[in-house]
Amino acid sequence: SQTWLFRSDSKKILQLGDYIGRMGLERYYDSELRGVNGIGYVEVDATGRRRKVEGAEKLLGFVAQTEPVPGNNLYLTLDVDLEIAAANSLKKNKYNGSVVAIDPRSGEVLALVNEPGFEPESISGREIDTKVWSNLRNNKERPLRNRAIQDIYPPGSTFKLFMAIAALAEGKATRQTSHYCNGGMSFGNRRFNCWKTHGPTDFVKSIRESCDVYYYNLGISLGPDVIAKYARLFGLGQPTEIKLPGEQRGLIPDTQWKQERFKDVWHPGETLSIAIGQGYISATPMQLANAYAAIGNGGFLYKPFLVKKIEKRNGELIKEFHPELKRKIEIPQE
Repeated sequence: SQTWLFRSDSKKILQLGDYIGRMGLERYYDSELRGVNGIGYVEVDATGRRRKVEGAEKLLGFVAQTEPVPGNNLYLTLDVDLEIAAANSLKKNKYNGSVVAIDPRSGEVLALVNEPGFEPESISGREIDTKVWSNLRNNKERPLRNRAIQDIYPPGSTFKLFMAIAALAEGKATRQTSHYCNGGMSFGNRRFNCWKTHGPTDFVKSIRESCDVYYYNLGISLGPDVIAKYARLFGLGQPTEIKLPGEQRGLIPDTQWKQERFKDVWHPGETLSIAIGQGYISATPMQLANAYAAIGNGGFLYKPFLVKKIEKRNGELIKEFHPELKRKIEIPQE
């Protein structure tokens, strides 16, 4: 005899020996993908051998049989050409990292590629090859990580656009605001360098050439709490709520966080670091892609999603997914 587990909706969960989705979409939507196993009852003799009984209905000892029910189909938002292009580019250039592409009009994820990666079916069976598992677990490049949502990084100069938006919205800068970059600036008892000498730099040039000195000055005028306010408006420092397991929050620091975390006040020099996306600040690639999508679409922050619809094998629609708006970012379009 065997023990079966059932959910309240009468769908079987797991039976000993089943294949299961262990990572990503296969894990999140496991109950939709797996289906229901078939069951066969047989008559056996005292030695465990099947009894041969007269009559076709009991051929080879079968008394009764329940046919298996196949799992459902997921229709994804992914663009296969973009996926292939992203994967090939990472491999060609020997980059380890993540590529995320999002449709700003809807939040549909068009590409999500991690390098290095692995084949999920290699760890989904009843028995996992110990050598395969050891290679995956001990690989210093961490192929088991979904870098797009599970790894956090300093956003660096990609953060400057949110600084620029905050400065415009708060009236701390206009398109005509200019700062002179001589390759760095002195602040307190240290020098904060720029990556090159830009000379006179106006608002548009600061974005085009990614001038650190310009954003050091914006950071001083805005302060950490205002910077945090606008970064969070665009979803940074919080989960995107994509339906994948293991998503990380990242961090958008402010003065309250510094006090709670380190029991210390915020130091002015720390503002210059976060103004160029360094210091305590961190984000996932998915967060950044989604935040930029909200810039591109005029301030609509969507929940990114990967599944368009779920259907039965016969084509019957079970569920359809539509864009979900988290919020409209209410700042002037300029």
